[in-house]
Amino acid sequence: MAERAVADSELDALLEQRDHLLASLDDLEREREAGDIDDVDYATLKDDYTARAAATIRTIDARRARVPATHRGSRRLFWIAGIAAIAIASGVFIAQASGSRRAGEFGSGEIRSSTPTLLLRAQDELQNGRFDEAIDIYDEVLDVEPANVEALTYRAWVRYRRDQIPDDVLPDFAEAVALDPDYPDARVFNAIVLLDDDQPLAAAEQLKAFDATDPPPFMINLVASRSLRENIMGALFSGDSPMPISATAFSTDDVVAVARSLADSFAPVEAQTLFDAVLRDEPDNAEAHTYAGWMLAQLSTTPAFTESLDEQGVADLVSSAFVFLDRAIELDPSYPDPFAWRAFFRREHNDIAGARADLEAFYALEDLPPDILALITKFSLDDVLSEDSEDSEE
Repeated sequence: MAERAVADSELDALLEQRDHLLASLDDLEREREAGDIDDVDYATLKDDYTARAAATIRTIDARRARVPATHRGSRRLFWIAGIAAIAIASGVFIAQASGSRRAGEFGSGEIRSSTPTLLLRAQDELQNGRFDEAIDIYDEVLDVEPANVEALTYRAWVRYRRDQIPDDVLPDFAEAVALDPDYPDARVFNAIVLLDDDQPLAAAEQLKAFDATDPPPFMINLVASRSLRENIMGALFSGDSPMPISATAFSTDDVVAVARSLADSFAPVEAQTLFDAVLRDEPDNAEAHTYAGWMLAQLSTTPAFTESLDEQGVADLVSSAFVFLDRAIELDPSYPDPFAWRAFFRREHNDIAGARADLEAFYALEDLPPDILALITKFSLDDVLSEDSEDSEE
């Protein structure tokens, strides 16, 4: 009973630490929205909180797996449902290193009791910014369990954050990936360091491998907070000698998705760089034409963007938007999106007859996108179906 009480106490402390880190992430987002923290500090702190939260959750997983079955009782189904994805990711390397042992189980002797405790202590040192102490603890774990992929990964990550020397840590990340190709943390940290080391092609390979691991939300958030995907693609597809998408680990669909996200985030230069990369590889890509055109259409009606242009510059922007949208419809008349966006744009330019024709063509197609239908309703685009087309002309 005393041992169970100690285990419960340790688990409660872990759960409290997890909740604290999650709350800290929420607070960090609010501080950024309020302008109380700059982008550099935000990215650094979010990296820290996300990495520590991910490791804490995995430690919780390991401890729960060691609770006797009679103690788990009715809670078994609850925690299996809640942490199954993370349990799979963190358990693979243990199974590989330990033969028939299952995820969450340890060998006999000192490793069984010490490894989770050491990993928790290392996270506590990280939480308090004591990098050297955390590295020493990860060294201790690896002395007794050389195949511990979590210790290997996080030791390399902490060393890199401390020293910023890629050559010192890339071999450790390579070893971690070899030990467990499905461990998402190693893939992400490896990608970050490779990009910093001016190896975007290798970084892209690590990020694609990360995507295939069904990663936990914390690591997905880390990728997003660092704009890692956008930065890798920018390094690959910009400059005087952009790389063909076909020569990278990304697909054109991957690049279009990121380009659309950048356009939505009002980053038109970066978005256009990626749309251009897609159209170099696939000149007839209707989606790229559609969303490049829609981005230009929106920019042409955004005062913050057009105030730096003269009248001819705005006219050229409008013309380019129509060229892209017209070409998208020509390439794929069964693709509904460009009809809707051109209808919006035509109404903006008082071409009610053209907007009506596009909207009718849109409704005649199948598999209409729910998000576009919602925007049509929100901005009353359906009104063009009843307006007099003779009231105005393009």
